Amino acid sequence: MNTTDNRYLDIFIHAFVNAFRKYINDPYTIVVKGLGKFATTQETTFVQRLGELDFDVQLSIDKNDNGQIEVYFKNDVTKETDTFAFVPTDIISLLELSSRTQLSLETILIMKIVSRIICFQKILYKAIVLDMDETLILGTLSEDGIDVVKQNMCSKQSAPFISFMRFVKILGEELGIFVAICSRNDAKLVEAAIDAFDEDIFPLKGQIDCIIANNNDKSANLLAVAKKLSILPEAIVFIDDNKIERDKVREQIPNIFIPEWDNHHDLVTQLIAGCIFDRPSLSENDKKRKKHFQIMETARTQNNLSDFFITINEDKNHVNARSLYAKSNQFKFSSYRNFESNAKSLIFEIYRKNGDNIGICSTLTYTITEDAIIVHNWAISCKYFEIGLEEFILLYLISMANSKDIIFTYEKTSKNQKTQEMLKKYSYIFTEVENGTIVLRDIGNNEEVLKKNTNLKIK
Repeated sequence: MNTTDNRYLDIFIHAFVNAFRKYINDPYTIVVKGLGKFATTQETTFVQRLGELDFDVQLSIDKNDNGQIEVYFKNDVTKETDTFAFVPTDIISLLELSSRTQLSLETILIMKIVSRIICFQKILYKAIVLDMDETLILGTLSEDGIDVVKQNMCSKQSAPFISFMRFVKILGEELGIFVAICSRNDAKLVEAAIDAFDEDIFPLKGQIDCIIANNNDKSANLLAVAKKLSILPEAIVFIDDNKIERDKVREQIPNIFIPEWDNHHDLVTQLIAGCIFDRPSLSENDKKRKKHFQIMETARTQNNLSDFFITINEDKNHVNARSLYAKSNQFKFSSYRNFESNAKSLIFEIYRKNGDNIGICSTLTYTITEDAIIVHNWAISCKYFEIGLEEFILLYLISMANSKDIIFTYEKTSKNQKTQEMLKKYSYIFTEVENGTIVLRDIGNNEEVLKKNTNLKIK
């Protein structure tokens, strides 16, 4: 099958590569050694499509090829380079994927290599939001009732539903993907049904991070899910068996990825082949992500944020700063990534009273001149909004400035709404002196206001 007619490759291009390009436009050069001699017309066509999206993939043929796949890539703007050996760990699974998608093994390997490079720069999808009736369960709760649906889920016909839920469960447990339900049902009925099901017929029991069930427009409910999870709507993958609902949501929230599917097996194939939930590697941080989110949500609800402490350390090579700037969008001051030789980055990590490290919550990159501190960029991870972190860091900057002006490079975008909310909240502290430059000065008594709005302390 020609790559121009392959819908799985189209998903990879449009829902993954194009989605990445909405955040980072830098061109990349990628040299792949070890695949060149296998190149076919299919790979050539695919490579051309990637080139149109500024991924210049070059398949290098080496006479001394030892069977290993080696990758060199360069960001042509920042001039950052890296190399890695790409080792396909499960060839049988890749061959099965090749047979299911009618894509050559070499094409799939190129997809996985490009995916790995993209994932190092930006994690695109953080949540899977699921319809309930005929998507997760066999039947309609409001019409059939819990007992009938439970009986349906014990039949052979329920096997694809259960298998799909097991797949989603692994996404949540191993990768920290948020799992939410968005259903045209009464919320109490949905909750009662989940309580009545055991894990054998409903593997997502105990795995749901958010349930919004009502008769409201699903687009509005999806936006509510995004707000609840502190993520952008475009970080959501929405799964619904109803094509009419899918089309309505696409029209109203075009940046949410909504697969077209008619059976669960093909749906899983789309998500895997499209690299939708790919990660650069498995890590403990992935597994802990949902747990940390739940800890922070509980702390907000119970108003016990004073139980958390902050450590501040220099990020000497800007490694963590680069990572968080790439991942963060809702609270990020600028697109600054070309780190000057005299620029310093700080990382802020949050801890519980018992010593548990909840993770890096913020990063700040700045230079100090004779008259001012110039903040090139400042980002906060989405899990840590509304806990007084903004005020804590502003107070830290004020103490570090020692009466100097604090000048922020600022780029207003459609995504950094949390940054804009903070600037509006403290509009009497911030002064915009020109487009792209904001100054924090003449704090005076306003410093006390910041102190009242944070309970966080340095550990």
